[in-house]
Amino acid sequence: MELYAVTQRMEILEREAQDVLQTAGGFQSGHLRVGAVGPYHLTEMLAVFHERFPYLKITVTVRNSEDILENLLNFEVDVAVLSQTETDSRILAVPFCQEPLVVFVHSGHPWASRETLRIEELEDQDVILREPGSTTRRAFEKALKQTGVTIRPVMEIGSREAVWMAVARGLGIGVVSNLEFMPHPNLRKLSFVNADVHTNAHVVCLRERRDSRMINEFFQIVEELRQT
Repeated sequence: MELYAVTQRMEILEREAQDVLQTAGGFQSGHLRVGAVGPYHLTEMLAVFHERFPYLKITVTVRNSEDILENLLNFEVDVAVLSQTETDSRILAVPFCQEPLVVFVHSGHPWASRETLRIEELEDQDVILREPGSTTRRAFEKALKQTGVTIRPVMEIGSREAVWMAVARGLGIGVVSNLEFMPHPNLRKLSFVNADVHTNAHVVCLRERRDSRMINEFFQIVEELRQT
């Protein structure tokens, strides 16, 4: 794996050196590879980027934060939008926004007519969790630990869409960021009233690649969107 990362690094840096020579007047070709935990914040960024640089190819990899971070370190993606970042001197992270987590239940659940809940009410409740590498799960479990609440995990599922489907079938309670909640006739959303449970979206790249022309342009767009 280390040899693979070194090889990837050499190929990327060589390509960026060629881009500097070939695109002095503007981007006429190139390939931006983006990693993300979901499409929600990323879509707006990519729309602006594509409008400004229509000749660039864009590919998007969607996985959990842990996997995307590994992709970034292995030079498999150029930039990433993550819900949370680890302290790592190799990575440059720009905060983008903060997003609260919400609980959602089946429409036949006793809480379905409510809009809020206290985190203590999750004690001994059946909860459907994301996989261990999920930032949503990390933030949720951190809040549970801080408040001393113990849930009953009934299953772990590796995608938010599958969690939605399981909750819609009445298999348990789900947790997702507010932005990611998709209204559905069989689902009801509840907000926490006594706990600050949230994730933080960051746009990240390898520190040594921050001055790459393509990555620099992407970060300029991120800064503009942060101010709107």
